[in-house]
Amino acid sequence: LTGFVKLASRINRKWVSEDVASGSVHDSKSMATDIGSDGNIYGCFLSPDRHLRFMTKSNSSPTIETFENQWPVKQMDFTTGTGSSVFILMTVQGSNSLVLLYRIDNQWNSEQIDQDVTGESFPCIEVDGAGGVHMLYQNNQQLIYQKLNDAPMVVETDITETSALSLAIHPDNRPRCLWYSSSSNELVYSARVESNWWHKVLVSDLNSEPVIDMAFDIDGNGNIVFRNTETHELNYLAYREDDWHLAVVSEGVSSGTVSLETGNNHSVNIVFNQGFPVFGTADMSPDPGLSFKITMPFPHYTPGVNCQCDVTINNPTGTTYFSMPFFCILSILDTHFFFPSFSGSSSTIDFIIIDLPPGETNIGVIPQFTWPSGVGSFNSAYFYTGVTDQQFTRLLGDFDVFEFSWSE
Repeated sequence: LTGFVKLASRINRKWVSEDVASGSVHDSKSMATDIGSDGNIYGCFLSPDRHLRFMTKSNSSPTIETFENQWPVKQMDFTTGTGSSVFILMTVQGSNSLVLLYRIDNQWNSEQIDQDVTGESFPCIEVDGAGGVHMLYQNNQQLIYQKLNDAPMVVETDITETSALSLAIHPDNRPRCLWYSSSSNELVYSARVESNWWHKVLVSDLNSEPVIDMAFDIDGNGNIVFRNTETHELNYLAYREDDWHLAVVSEGVSSGTVSLETGNNHSVNIVFNQGFPVFGTADMSPDPGLSFKITMPFPHYTPGVNCQCDVTINNPTGTTYFSMPFFCILSILDTHFFFPSFSGSSSTIDFIIIDLPPGETNIGVIPQFTWPSGVGSFNSAYFYTGVTDQQFTRLLGDFDVFEFSWSE
């Protein structure tokens, strides 16, 4: 791949990019980035002859460290730890060894993890909240997990080589593995329980090896994204309410890697390739259980009768939800009038932003007025109301509907 290595960052809701390195890189799959606890952006990529290059990006331009005379890298994964520490797990081409390269206090060190890796290892590495370093790799048809300074553990035996491996650390600091079994065409989730491994099949009938990634949110809920290389669907699995739930994110995703990260605000962020890089995000916050009540004086109106419309929202939690989109829609036949403008234009979707403290919040939708004469008769007009998340991807809690009519 000849050209530029670029770093794209989203700042104040806008994407900006800058050049990291020019010339050639080995391939676009041998790239990875992470944000350290120090706020810096770190990244790895390979030169055309497979030597490691390491990037640091702070407030200034990116800096590159090269390892041109060491370790021609076959495969690698990397992650960040506390401060400026970084950990790179890699198989070395020509020697069949698995090496951990790490930087602590700005000093690089290395340690051999396995000296005889047979076949493709597809290494994975993660650091837990207590600073423990967790590693997952394949060797001689075995799936092996090891925590640094502990003895290795076999997760599964007699597996066919697969690049579909992912390692994530639960907030309880215990590892979870995701891997593809080509012998049974299954996507398997494995959790360490004390000294044993527990396995669960999440998806069956995967007739070709998927491209996968996995992460946990701050509440310990599992999030998985995988690209079905047979159907070209990008799928999302969420562990909520003691079970896994499957949804299709996008269709026509026929190539490229996928990446998934979770944010402290329960956001789930996915990057994938659809002929060009695509960034998708969704708010997966627990549903706060909001309830809504539309109030009008009467269900039927005639000239001279007072009319108004109000909405009461009840927030049963002890948390204030800030800057939430509130919708109230008047629907008459096939025309929808959105509060507060009620323009009735097919291209206008209107709403207001509100804060929802614990308890009740009252919103005046239509102030009191006297129903006029000369407006004819109509049955089955509706008001609908609800609140969505900030990305407009789902309703939060319930919604309410009020049906009314009028005549002369």
